[in-house]
Amino acid sequence: MSYKHLNTFERTRIEILSKIGYSTRQIVGQINCHHSRIARELKRNTQQTYQSELADELAGQRRLVCHCKELKSEQLIKTIQKYLWLTWLLEQISNTVLKRSISFKTFYR
Repeated sequence: MSYKHLNTFERTRIEILSKIGYSTRQIVGQINCHHSRIARELKRNTQQTYQSELADELAGQRRLVCHCKELKSEQLIKTIQKYLWLTWLLEQISNTVLKRSISFKTFYR
């Protein structure tokens, strides 16, 4: 199975089924995903009981935090432009001048 985020509908089904008393493997039969995914979802988002709306909100907050910060600064941009003007390749700039602190693929992004 390929990975995808749980949506609100699936989280609501997990909430209802867990309140009824279904185990994680029984919930999997209803939602059609791996049992460890349900177990992690319940573990991450249960305070007293599992609440789908709160779980959806917490998942959204975690997604916002997980992205790395941009490494772009004026000095970095000027350095890159200087070496590009000297006809260096981005891979050369990344490996020698910046000592692999930034991948040359990041420049294209």
